[in-house]
Parts: sequence; C-alpha cells; structure tokens
Amino acid sequence: MNKDVGQALLEMTLAISLLAMLALYGLPLLDESLQQRWRGQQLLPIILADAPLRESAQLPPLTLSDYQETFEIPLDGDYQLALEQSRAYPFAQAIQPIWQLISWQSNFSLTTDNLATATLQHQTSEQPWLRYSRLHHAWAPRSLAELSSRPQALTSSHYLNQLGFQHIQPLLALLPFAREFAPQQLRLAHIDIDVVPAHALCRGSALTC
Repeated sequence: MNKDVGQALLEMTLAISLLAMLALYGLPLLDESLQQRWRGQQLLPIILADAPLRESAQLPPLTLSDYQETFEIPLDGDYQLALEQSRAYPFAQAIQPIWQLISWQSNFSLTTDNLATATLQHQTSEQPWLRYSRLHHAWAPRSLAELSSRPQALTSSHYLNQLGFQHIQPLLALLPFAREFAPQQLRLAHIDIDVVPAHALCRGSALTC
C-alpha cells in the first residue's frame, strides 16, 4: 500500500513538474504568437482601406515596412505582403454581361474588379499566414468632371453631341416648326450639377440660414 502511494506521489510530482515546465516556457511563446497575430489582424484592415484609395488617387503604393512604421504596428519576422484586386464575387459575375454590352460607352468607368485581397505570408512558409478581403467602393468619381460625364454616358443624346449635333441645332432652329431645337431650348445630355438654385443658397451666417 505504501509502495503504491509513493509511486503515485512520484508520478504526480513528475507530472506537476512537467506541466510547470510547459507553462513556464510555453505560455510566453503562446502569448508572443497571439500578440503577433493580433498585430497582423490590426494591420491588414488598414492596408485594405488605404491601398485602393492610393490607387484611385494615383499615388505610389506603400510597402509593408511603410505601413508598420506609419501606424506603429511592428511584425516580427520576414513577412511578404501581396495585394490583388479581382471581380470574384457574385454581384460582379452577375452584372458582367450587362457591363460588356455598355463597355463601348466612353467615360463609363464603373469597374467591377473592386474586391481587394491582402495576404501576409512568411518567407519560410508555403501557406499564407493571414488573408483578408474587402469589397471597396470603386465607383467614386476621381474628378469633378466625372460627376457630369458618368451620367451623360448613360444617355443616348450624349452621343448625338459627339456626332456634332450641337453644330446643327442652330440651323434647325431657323425653321419655323423647329424652334424648340435651339441650343437655348434643347440641351442634349445636360447634367445640372447645381441642384440648389442660386437664389436659394444661404449667403449669410449660420445663424440666419
């Protein structure tokens, strides 16, 4: 009986010592790994939000080290950042036939390859360490001119102007029965960007508006 109790105590002591060693050396490694993954999960959404905007503004892309230094989120280890854009999502695939029908229109820059994917991969691993995807809004106008040119591209009368119809309008307006074709009366593909009339704009202070 005493021999069994002594053996049980010895086995329990060895088990407790082994668990203590694992906890002593394993918990710091686990904490470091979790902290590293948390930093990566904080960094990738920032990259996904910033990279499409930089491309839209025609700015040079930033490297992984630039993002780490700018946002003070360091990653320990040699990681490689890969950014790609695709149209591999249901809406883009469903609307692609319609987009092909109107792709001949000019100034109709509504792209569907707006699914951005950022991947972090360690140089010593064949599998990606982290991969995030984000569907960003790629239809934002790049200039004030696109606020008018994009809606105009959806109208058929816009292409009459491209064929030179605006030069024929004054001649047609000389006919008694075609006075409505005068340029002052009929403005083809006109986009009124000033939605609020000038007389309705508030010219005073914020207290009087």
